[in-house]
Amino acid sequence: SISGRRRIVELRVPGSEKNVFQDLGREPFTISFEGELVGSRAIETLEELR
Repeated sequence: SISGRRRIVELRVPGSEKNVFQDLGREPFTISFEGELVGSRAIETLEELR
């Protein structure tokens, strides 16, 4: 599964009743999976995935 979030902040505007929203971009994605690695290169494959 893949999950991610965006960072959006609300900024108050001095002297105004309105606020401004600013998109500060996305945070790093988190990728997770389940399974088994088998075979003679299982540990090497795990290191490559990290």
